Amino acid sequence: MAKRFPFSDFPSGWYVVGLSEELPPKGVLTRRYFDREIVLYRTESGELRATDPFCPHLGGHLGQARVEGDVLRCGFHGWKFDGAGKCVRAYGQNVPKTGVATWRAVERNQTLLVWFDARGREPTWEVPVIDPTGWTPFRFRKLAFNSHPQETSENSVDFGHFTEVHSFSKAWVVEEAVAEGPLLKATYGITKSFDLPKPLGQLGVDVTFHVQVHGLGYSYVQGEVPSLRIQYRHLILSTPVHDGRVHMRLATSVKKLPNPILTEMAHRMAFKGLCDEVESDMPIWEAKRYVERPVLAKGDGPIHKYRKWAKQFYPEAAA
Repeated sequence: MAKRFPFSDFPSGWYVVGLSEELPPKGVLTRRYFDREIVLYRTESGELRATDPFCPHLGGHLGQARVEGDVLRCGFHGWKFDGAGKCVRAYGQNVPKTGVATWRAVERNQTLLVWFDARGREPTWEVPVIDPTGWTPFRFRKLAFNSHPQETSENSVDFGHFTEVHSFSKAWVVEEAVAEGPLLKATYGITKSFDLPKPLGQLGVDVTFHVQVHGLGYSYVQGEVPSLRIQYRHLILSTPVHDGRVHMRLATSVKKLPNPILTEMAHRMAFKGLCDEVESDMPIWEAKRYVERPVLAKGDGPIHKYRKWAKQFYPEAAA
């Protein structure tokens, strides 16, 4: 079958492979991303670590290992490995000079991330730490579908689809898209119309939102609805699995209001809004074809600027 996209399935960057709540102290998880398995574990003290899945001794799967203090003990023969992947115990005798490959892993904003680079290069940038003070915890949902992180993130500059796909009655650019290294940012305004009981007609609500795209897998949106005094944060986190398959995690947090009941209502409304909008995008992402030389018109967003920016995440080929 012909390859769907003219670029690598696995661009370089930070990608979410789980949620903080899924990995308690001494917990071990196996996840499959980038067409390979990754074993995540948390030490007794709470440190997140990630490693390749197989023990170099006789191939025991480290997803079946257990955590002892700050080391991972293989469940097959009891060999132990430290945070750098080095073998530090083998039957209590002379320790072989061996180990297991590890992944750079960090915990940010209730998520577990690993760094992927096809050439094994170290990370040169980080995803932001979002201050949670005064905000509700992020609420998450996970989706799986056929697409690519570059395709899903391109929606952040595809201004033309805002009114067509998402039925915003109006949309406008507040600040043009700007590229700063691995960060692409822009600010938009929209009017979202809601049907009211007859004969009241429709209610139009203006929303302003600031988009930050950190690499191709981590998008952070902060918005406000002045008329309702609601401020919200969205995370749109796309991670490649294999052969044009992605997992996308959606998350929403809102700024706390004086009334906890109103805060919960605002949180539910904002989270449902995000999920509904992404569900409108999903069938398009799954069915569309990537057009390398698109015919653009006035009213389209800066597609060429976005694709030029995205090339930096493909060291082995052009995006």
